[in-house]
Amino acid sequence: MTRRGRGDDGSMPLATLVIIIAVGLSVLLMTTLTRETVSTRTAQSRATALVAARTALASALASLRAAHDTDGFGVPADLPCSLTPTAQVTGTMGGTGAGYTANIWYLAENPEAHDEDWVRAKGMPCPSQLPERPQYAYVLAVGTSADGQHHRTLIGTYQFKLRDKGNVPGGQIMLYRTSSQDWCLTAPPLSADMALTVETCADNPDGTPVDSQLFGYMFDLSIRHMKATNDEGLCADAGSPEKVGSVLKLQKCGGSPALPRQQWSFDENSNFRGTNDGKTLNGFCWTVQWPDHGIVLNDMSGGLNGNSKRCGLTLTNYQSWNVTPSAGSGAAANPASGQLVNYRQFGKCFDYTGYKTDGSYPGYPIWAFPCKQSPSIPDRSWSQVWNQVWVAPKPEDPPGLIVVTDPAGAKLCLRVPGFNSGRPYAATADKCPSSSDPTRPQYIWRVRGAIAPTFDEKYRIEGTGTYANQCLAPLPGVYSAVQADWIGLVPCTGDWLQKWNATPPVSTSGLTNVTER
Repeated sequence: MTRRGRGDDGSMPLATLVIIIAVGLSVLLMTTLTRETVSTRTAQSRATALVAARTALASALASLRAAHDTDGFGVPADLPCSLTPTAQVTGTMGGTGAGYTANIWYLAENPEAHDEDWVRAKGMPCPSQLPERPQYAYVLAVGTSADGQHHRTLIGTYQFKLRDKGNVPGGQIMLYRTSSQDWCLTAPPLSADMALTVETCADNPDGTPVDSQLFGYMFDLSIRHMKATNDEGLCADAGSPEKVGSVLKLQKCGGSPALPRQQWSFDENSNFRGTNDGKTLNGFCWTVQWPDHGIVLNDMSGGLNGNSKRCGLTLTNYQSWNVTPSAGSGAAANPASGQLVNYRQFGKCFDYTGYKTDGSYPGYPIWAFPCKQSPSIPDRSWSQVWNQVWVAPKPEDPPGLIVVTDPAGAKLCLRVPGFNSGRPYAATADKCPSSSDPTRPQYIWRVRGAIAPTFDEKYRIEGTGTYANQCLAPLPGVYSAVQADWIGLVPCTGDWLQKWNATPPVSTSGLTNVTER
């Protein structure tokens, strides 16, 4: 019997199965590879978008930093600006094809505790649209991948270095109180050519002034309404030429520096005085008209209402004013003024009124009094404000005397409290001691400027010897003067009441609170 050979009946099904498995594996592998490729491209695209967003932040920061004068202070006119919804900063990243934009909102308040809706409501895309210099910039940077499919968004906050030290938020300008009633400079509904008045001082539930009474005494001596939202802002203005009976109104601010007719100097009588040329005081001052509460100009001869109510009088309820600490210090923030401006009570300066024409010094206290002004710093005299001719040590100098020169040319030195037993808490001034005077340590002070180990120690005026670790500061509550607090010694801390001519603590990185949205 012949054996038959083995058949091929099972080969085709097996081959088919192998082919099916191979194709399935190929498809699976191809899908996996495709997914990995897409994932890699997506990751690269997102990474490129993130780099573009970082580039946008850096470009915006460079633009903000570039807007400064020779002293490093911000110049609003040079800042990036857009009067339309378009971004102020745009660009592309070299050969990658990725693009970026940066929108900047300028703000008077720190935005870090608020969301983007608050920033858009409070901020302006052009600094000229704010009623004051911007204090902060909120930067929203968007990077876009080359294919346009991926976007990354970064946000950050920039704090400006400002010549108006301490950031002027605005406050009330009060008529000198001669009774229990306080009256405040008040704006009408905010539009140009509306007369200013005095009305009963009023606060919001949180203790801040109502909007109609929020004013700033600015570096250029303009008095600006801090809630005006038009491009130029609104400033106190009595027209030109100024004359007896001219009505004080809100008018569009005239730029920087302020127009002479918008410059107002708080003088030694607490009057707001005008200028014709921006260099010297003229003879006109603000006068409140009762009973209609309007404000007009009077002159030194009393042309409006007789000699008994002429300009130059003091402690009256129609021509004397009280600039509250938060309203600002005017031109006193200029280092050339020689004034010592308190950082927390930013409208108050070192002041001494104890000079007598016979050359005696009865130990009157030094107090924190509204900073006095004049249009031209070199023309300021002792009769306006003594602390405008301070000769203070430089921050790096060793402890020494703090000297002021009286009208007769005599040197007076700052002295620790205790010279007058009737005012034991207040520092005062006296004829400078000789080098052999055993009380000399009572006149020696360490003045700290920007050079100190910590910000707490910066900008303090410290006693020495027996008075070491004691710092000069206003003493609210110790004395109840309408306009002023005594200045005395308290234990040194980081309290901003103890800082004089201070600049705000600005992050060295430029941008803070940088996060991805």
